[in-house]
Amino acid sequence: MTVHLADRLSTRDNGVTLLRLAFALLVVFGHAWEIRGQGPDPLQRATGVTCGEVGVNAFFALSGFLVTQSWLRSRSAADYFLRRALRIFPGFWLCLLATGLGLFPWLWARQHGVRWRDAFSQAPFLGYVARNALLRIRQATIGDLFANQPAVGVVNGALWSLFPEFLCYIGVAAAGLLGFFAGRRAFLPWLGTAALFVVSAGGPHVLARLSGHAHDSAWYLWRLGTQATYFAVGALFCLHAGRMRTGAARLLAGLLLLALAMRLGAYGWIGPLLLPFSLLQAASVTPGAWLDRIARHLTELPRAELDELCREIGRDGSLRVVTASALAADAQQAWTARLRGPLGDGATIAFDTDPELIAGAELHFPNAVMRFSWASELAAIRDEVQAHAIGR
Repeated sequence: MTVHLADRLSTRDNGVTLLRLAFALLVVFGHAWEIRGQGPDPLQRATGVTCGEVGVNAFFALSGFLVTQSWLRSRSAADYFLRRALRIFPGFWLCLLATGLGLFPWLWARQHGVRWRDAFSQAPFLGYVARNALLRIRQATIGDLFANQPAVGVVNGALWSLFPEFLCYIGVAAAGLLGFFAGRRAFLPWLGTAALFVVSAGGPHVLARLSGHAHDSAWYLWRLGTQATYFAVGALFCLHAGRMRTGAARLLAGLLLLALAMRLGAYGWIGPLLLPFSLLQAASVTPGAWLDRIARHLTELPRAELDELCREIGRDGSLRVVTASALAADAQQAWTARLRGPLGDGATIAFDTDPELIAGAELHFPNAVMRFSWASELAAIRDEVQAHAIGR
């Protein structure tokens, strides 16, 4: 049975939130490594690519898919921008106020041995909030706060990515309004993404020949172009999600190729394609996704074969559902309800676990087993490779 990205990522039952958390922690890990003065983080020592770089790239790739999906579902451009603004500004402003008027003055007061209220007369905390309120970070430092850190006084470096992200939101709306997502102009997003690929991959070679102000300006533009590349690839995958298949084999292939590209120093060229691909494949692997796949497979079985399975359950015992990890009580109820749809309300269903499945599930009928797991797909890949080797 063919399963596509659109089937997995058109609802909230996916792994996007878990991936966001994982890559946020990866960014924190990379920054903590730097702040502690321990030199390059482990990923950078092994591949030359930092944890923070991969984490931010992943966020832009996921955002490209989800924001384009939001545009396609919006009733109008106004509705789209309202949703985007409510998504980004309230949290940003809360963070800006809490840190700029609360945490940072308190840290300044402790650093200089003064009262919290006196800190406001000694450092531009109000200016920090006002100058950065429209997303673009125009003031990254506050006096000599954190001046002894590797980032030389930058008080909240993570905020820089919000402005490029909002520019990408505008880009999606512009492309949609100009009709670039369908019809005769549908090739234009591909051309735009190809141009961004060139900017992203070729930027370091240009930067190596520049110095001074020209280098700083070009570096900022290159950084914007790099994140826009990941965002654009995520957007393209959203536009073609109905044609992109999912599965453990594709996820593993994407991860292996991504690791190889990092190791060979080709991440700048291949990363904008392989990282979004691997992320979206991983996001589609959830317990609910496996259940959707199994339920669809059962409903698409020939009627005679399905009737025989139902008779087996009624005659010889219950259906045993084996999953890679234990299902909570509510999840078991959901699985029971979905499986009883094609198998009948009288089907007795029991649950068991087998970590060797890695991910997915197996349906153990009295006289048959249906396998929907990574372990079974890996076994199929191994058998195919061995058969190919023997044939040669």
